[in-house]
Amino acid sequence: MSEFHETFSIPTTPRPASTPHTPPISAPPSQFHSPSLSRSPLLSVEDHIQPATNRTPKNSTPKNSTPRIRTPRFITPIGSPIRKALKLTRLDPQDAWLPITESRNGNAYYAAFHTLCAGIGIQALVLPVAFPILGWFWGVTVFTMAFIWQLYTLYILVQLHESVETGVRYSRYIQLFGATFGDKLAKWLAMVPLWNLSGGTCIALVIIGGSSLKMFFQLMCGGACSAEPLTTVEWYLVFTCAAVVLSQLPNLNSIAGVSLVGAITAVGYCTFIWVVSVAKGRMAGVSYNPVGGDETAIVNTFGVLNALGIIAFAFRGHNLTLEIQATMPSSEKHPSTLPMWRGVKFAYLLVAMCLFPMAIGGYWAYGQLIPNGGMLAAFYTFHSLDTSRFILGLTTLFVIINAVSSFQIYAMPMFDEMESSYTLRKKKPCPWWLRATFRVTFGFLLFFVAVAIPFVGSLAGLSGGISLPVTLAYPCFMWLKVKKPKIYSPMWLLNWGLGLLGMTLSGLLVAAGVYVIIDTGIKFSFFNPQIWGIICLSLAFSWQLYTIWILVHLSAPVTGTGTRHSRYLRLAIAAFGPKLGKLLGIFPVMYLSGGSCVMLIITAGANMERLFAIIVCGGGDATTCTEAKSLPGVVWFLMFTCVAILIAQLPNLNSLAKVSMIGSITAVGSCTLIWVLSIKNGRPDNVSYHSLKMPRSDHMDKFGDIFNAIGIIVLAFRGHNLVLEIQGTLSSNSKNPPSKTMWRGVIISYLIIAMTLFPLAICGFWAYGNKVTADGGLLSAFWQVHGHNTSKLVLGAMYILAVINSLTSFPIYAMPTFDNLEFRYISTKKRRCPKRVRVGLRLFFGGLTFFIAVAFPFLGSLAPLIGGITLPLTYVYPCFMYNSIRKPGPNGGMWLLNLGLGCLGTILSVVLVVAAVCNLANKGLHANFFMP
Repeated sequence: MSEFHETFSIPTTPRPASTPHTPPISAPPSQFHSPSLSRSPLLSVEDHIQPATNRTPKNSTPKNSTPRIRTPRFITPIGSPIRKALKLTRLDPQDAWLPITESRNGNAYYAAFHTLCAGIGIQALVLPVAFPILGWFWGVTVFTMAFIWQLYTLYILVQLHESVETGVRYSRYIQLFGATFGDKLAKWLAMVPLWNLSGGTCIALVIIGGSSLKMFFQLMCGGACSAEPLTTVEWYLVFTCAAVVLSQLPNLNSIAGVSLVGAITAVGYCTFIWVVSVAKGRMAGVSYNPVGGDETAIVNTFGVLNALGIIAFAFRGHNLTLEIQATMPSSEKHPSTLPMWRGVKFAYLLVAMCLFPMAIGGYWAYGQLIPNGGMLAAFYTFHSLDTSRFILGLTTLFVIINAVSSFQIYAMPMFDEMESSYTLRKKKPCPWWLRATFRVTFGFLLFFVAVAIPFVGSLAGLSGGISLPVTLAYPCFMWLKVKKPKIYSPMWLLNWGLGLLGMTLSGLLVAAGVYVIIDTGIKFSFFNPQIWGIICLSLAFSWQLYTIWILVHLSAPVTGTGTRHSRYLRLAIAAFGPKLGKLLGIFPVMYLSGGSCVMLIITAGANMERLFAIIVCGGGDATTCTEAKSLPGVVWFLMFTCVAILIAQLPNLNSLAKVSMIGSITAVGSCTLIWVLSIKNGRPDNVSYHSLKMPRSDHMDKFGDIFNAIGIIVLAFRGHNLVLEIQGTLSSNSKNPPSKTMWRGVIISYLIIAMTLFPLAICGFWAYGNKVTADGGLLSAFWQVHGHNTSKLVLGAMYILAVINSLTSFPIYAMPTFDNLEFRYISTKKRRCPKRVRVGLRLFFGGLTFFIAVAFPFLGSLAPLIGGITLPLTYVYPCFMYNSIRKPGPNGGMWLLNLGLGCLGTILSVVLVVAAVCNLANKGLHANFFMP
């Protein structure tokens, strides 16, 4: 903000006319005529911005002795309060670059379309589920009160969109919350509910839309259809693809037509469902007595609270109100509040005409018989046989179209947030290809979450409790903070009462939702192994990414020392001292380098044998192919080792850059082929997702199996022993420290890793279940299940990619060992290592790893044990090294975080090693020494 002051005096000699200095406007020139934060356009056509240097010299003779002050229009965007103070509103150029505020030519019709599309949807279908618990009177009463309450808070948000005092337009809910309560409080209190309302709703839409697509196909195909139907996951994928394609529309105003279609279809299927349900009459045996009368008081209380959460879940869209209003032009005479409120009133008139008949008519028709899936499930369960296929098909089609349309408006705040992070950093608009990448990534991330958690629709009570403050509580507190009504006045008491009641209800509803999930967890499959597998995989991924961040920043020179730590072992010595650093670091580092190379020889040797069988025997198994059996396993190991050592003769880590690029491409290619083909071929009939049933029932043994599985997940994340070595190849100077370049590379690579590993894990378990073995993995499972019905070309490509990836990974994992061997020579001889010695050392290492691979070909069965041994290097040591080197304040956030993670990782490492050893002792190990 800037101020303009003018001082008048009566000099003897007239002074030149003063021209008010125009401050710089932080907006691109192309946006001078489009509104941003102020309600008035930035500049009118007749306004001119003069450079700051073009001022009248003090000694020049004025043409006019009468001072003249011109106040440009953009100085007073609101009115008299600003005119009196002559204050300027600094405008945000990002508004012209982001999808929510990129276009400001909306109107009341657009507002009605968007509001109606967001206000009616899948959430309306679960409303009658709350009535069997509440009964007729309390159900209708609570529903009516909730409708009036959320309409009042919607009115508050519309009024708070524009600040009369500052001229600022709050175009996003998080902006208004941050401006009212501060950015820190906004991140803590508003971010999670808003993400839940946007991302969580989109996940539910993927599930509902995919299931409806499957149902629509069955209805259209009929009972005599011979076409092979897609699986539910494939229908999820079809819906996601359609939603992602439609999401390429650039901004919120551009999807007004989509919202109109979504609103029409929402009104259509809601009307179809309740009209048909009422027309068919009540079901036989319908009862309206409240459910749970015979249960304990605590169970009944939580049941009632869960029903309230379902009602709260039905009213959403408040997280989009300010965003919708931001698409409208605004001026002092014609503020955006008026057309927005007209659109809201029209939209909510239609919302009421849909929701009230849906809730009351649905409960009248089905009573306590209504399933947890809501009206759509009840409609198909009770009336699929006595209703025409046309009505059923049209209703289902409307649900699908509405889900695709609603996806766009609920995803728009997430798109806006992703693009905002780019424009803040780069100070320029997001290019079209990056915008498309953001939206495709977001869409398919939701697809994988929907596949992993398909019961998310059963969490309506919990979701309603989490998002309730955004709808019913926060707007009341924001009104009190911004408008400052007189203490103890009716408006003051009303907003305080509603705000406190909303926060109390939110806490109770979340507790009730969690209780109901725990009480009926098996019904929702919440505690199934695949869910905990996804949770553990996600936690391990986040944890190891954090420790990589630590290593990247610890590699940079510490102030006062100027030392770059270019090797993991040297950093450990700097942090823990020479003795303890070597004791803790040298074995895991050498083990990860040499052990990984041994594993690559074993895995690649087996893959080469199968590749030979595919080429020679037409895809037959290597164990039954005569030509393949003519070469023993040790020969395949030797062939791979020779080629790998030949590539390893490249002199240094930088010379392996192209080799690593080939390895990266082949790794992504082979992994993608495996999970895509696994989904395409479908699940075998006898796949099970239940935990492996062991003949023993000892709880300790079961815990051992769980920790064994965690050890396998830990083993999947390795490479920390190479992070500092890779960063050591980067140039360093004060202006461009290597940590920035390294971290950019890490972010890109780990984004690709996440897009590869998560689909591989989730889809692999979906396709094969308990058929996946620890020693064989997904490639072996694919061979066993789908090898006979997959083309020779595809199988061959899959195994060629796997072998090439192993060949290219061998040199980079071996490089720390090469470096250590040459360091020993240099320390002894005090000179550079000659080429012949370098070649000899690398041949020696290759021969040693080949011998170990031949001697211990069962090393893959020890994955849990290896994961436990190497866990500290990945998850523990970086946390302790950060506290030792950077020395954050004791009891501070970073100090406590690193101490907690380090201690947890140490305990976990010990437990994993003990569990793996006990598991091997109980199950035994097929130790086929020297029999590869």
